[in-house]
Amino acid sequence: MRTNGPTRGMTTISPPSSAEVDGAARLMEPESAAPSGKNPLAPSRRSSPVSTSLVIQLCLMLSVFCLSIFLYPGHLDSADAVQPELRHYVAKVASFLSSGEKPEIVILGSSLMLYPATLCDLQVEGKKPVDNNWYAAIFMPEYSRANYFEKLLDKQSHLNRHITNLAVASSLMSDHSLLLDSIIDAQKKPQLVICGIAPRDFIDNNQPDPDQTPVHKLVADLRPELVPTMAKPPVEGFFTDSLLRIKRAFTCLRLSANRIFCALVRRPENDYAAKMVPGVLNLPESKAKDLVLYDKVYNPVKLPRLTQQAKSLEHMLQVAQQNQIKVLLVNMPVTAENADLLPVSTLARYNRTVSDIAAKYQVTLLDLQRSPQFDAADFIDSCHLNARGGAKFYEQLAKTTAGLDNLNRPVQ
Repeated sequence: MRTNGPTRGMTTISPPSSAEVDGAARLMEPESAAPSGKNPLAPSRRSSPVSTSLVIQLCLMLSVFCLSIFLYPGHLDSADAVQPELRHYVAKVASFLSSGEKPEIVILGSSLMLYPATLCDLQVEGKKPVDNNWYAAIFMPEYSRANYFEKLLDKQSHLNRHITNLAVASSLMSDHSLLLDSIIDAQKKPQLVICGIAPRDFIDNNQPDPDQTPVHKLVADLRPELVPTMAKPPVEGFFTDSLLRIKRAFTCLRLSANRIFCALVRRPENDYAAKMVPGVLNLPESKAKDLVLYDKVYNPVKLPRLTQQAKSLEHMLQVAQQNQIKVLLVNMPVTAENADLLPVSTLARYNRTVSDIAAKYQVTLLDLQRSPQFDAADFIDSCHLNARGGAKFYEQLAKTTAGLDNLNRPVQ
């Protein structure tokens, strides 16, 4: 403000100029007011909800990553001990061992036990069985139920028993034995183990080293004390385990991010999921290709391998006996064309070996290898049962299971 000069006894006050009014107004404005020319509704940088949310997400993902390094996962998607293309074969085993599930009956075996379970269970659910390549490659390996057999067993004998199907595609007899060890070690001892076997489980030329199968690699990673043959020196083991855990954490993080993104944009998680279009398998062509494959699997026959796997069968039955677990051994049905690929002497030796070991441990052996009740129309290829053959198989299996002594006792 200005005065117009001093006057004796009186001061004259002039009105403030426009510049002074603007200056005073600026001084009275709060610091958070938006500068002239900017949108007053624009959010402040310091309180941006987007930035805060992003920071929180990054912190959570970092926490999950750090925890994954030090904690073993329950699902094999987060482990790197098994080659990626085979992880889904044994993912259900890892999930089962870390779960609270305690079934009364456990099914072990190869894909010969998976096909009838999945195809018959589709009928229970009112769905049409789909015998095609993607279904067998993607869905079947991860299937862990046997609902058709479970209902049939309850209907025939009123044995209401929970069944878990831990059959693993391409597994060997040594894998079945190791899985039983793992189940007992995890405090999940069942009343009954139904183990389906076939000659391939004992002489597979595609599996030259039993310690390198997906099942063995999984158990060595999750329960190394059960596989001492794969133990590493302390120093090497420390660095190897640390590296595996870091890789596992990255895998877990990547899969989680991919799952969230795919859910948001509504797209399949992988190429396999995108290709899941029902189709019909060309059965004659499939059987022809299957016989060529099995000829290489069987021949030339390595008899020492048969002897080695027979020891695994004996170990499994011995462990079951020590733990008071009933075992039902099933010599699975195959087509005559498949069985004829083996030398007559080899097939006879296999059957005799299995029969002798079962008798030694007083185990029931259900021999369906060349049962007349199965014909060519019961198979998808040369050895895998379809839904029609699966229904026949489970009918016989349910009758045999119901006749076992200790299954009629009350569930503890």
